[in-house]
Amino acid sequence: MKKYDRFDLETEIQNAWQTRDDLESIAERIYDDPDGPMEEEDVVTVLSGLSELHETRMKKLWRVFDTMVKENCFDATPPKSGYIHPQYKDDLTPAENYFKQKEERFQKNSNINSGFGPQTHVSSEEESFFRGNTSPLK
Repeated sequence: MKKYDRFDLETEIQNAWQTRDDLESIAERIYDDPDGPMEEEDVVTVLSGLSELHETRMKKLWRVFDTMVKENCFDATPPKSGYIHPQYKDDLTPAENYFKQKEERFQKNSNINSGFGPQTHVSSEEESFFRGNTSPLK
């Protein structure tokens, strides 16, 4: 089995985009050919061939990607600079991070609204959720 790298994957992604150029060439041939329009049977043949070619390109792209996943070619470690986006510092999923931030805002707003300072609106659904009375999914 061939060992793939990110350059192979990039090449296959670029090859998949070639289908668009192929379609533009076919459309030009159908509508602007100086020899006249293509026969319907010829159009069907050309489009069927392009469909098969596109399927072949996509299978190759998937094979490269799948092989790279199985070989752990995608490094999930933080970059060498050591910078980690604040959204991922706690190893939370984006959804978990979203609810954590909502809860923190709710707690902050509860403290603000309990006495002095600007009044901040918290919807009754948010308040009910953060008090544990409802599910975030409806």
